[in-house]
Amino acid sequence: LGRPNQFQLLHPILTAKEIENYDIVLIDTHPSCDALFQSALSASDYYLIPIFPEEDSIEGLADQLEKAEEVREYQNKMLMLLGCFVSSYQKDNSTHRKYDQRLKEIAEGGKFKVFKTRIPFSKSVAAAATEKKPLHFYKPASAIAAAYTALAGEIYPELKGRRKGRRHSPPDYSYVKNAPIDTNSFETEITL
Repeated sequence: LGRPNQFQLLHPILTAKEIENYDIVLIDTHPSCDALFQSALSASDYYLIPIFPEEDSIEGLADQLEKAEEVREYQNKMLMLLGCFVSSYQKDNSTHRKYDQRLKEIAEGGKFKVFKTRIPFSKSVAAAATEKKPLHFYKPASAIAAAYTALAGEIYPELKGRRKGRRHSPPDYSYVKNAPIDTNSFETEITL
């Protein structure tokens, strides 16, 4: 921190000759708006926000959108939000369904996309990481592997031909920040 290039940590990697072997590079960061998060946004063309169907995740969405817009304004004019997707989703959990619906409403008012694919909760992700294998190799026939494939199918068309001459239409993070999340009306249901 404090160095002139503090938000360009990833640029040496992403400008290396080997990177030309890839069509798409995904940079997965934690949600904290720190130097790594800002460096990833500074080096990216697009960003995508995973949302857990819970209060803290939805409340933190406005901060992430605001920080990303600051990076776009001051460091990376071409940065563009692709949208959000719901992760660790349990369709049998009524609270998850209600947060999912609330996210859709917030996205509509905030003028950003929520992808249709829901990534289900699965212990296979942690197990695959422990085995140091990609999820699609660890459990290729699993519901979560199929969900990530479906999400990739939704995202890929959004990437085609959008780099040059695109117009930036930032999400309305002030709407997102002020959107109420009425958790009192949610019935708590836990499904194991």
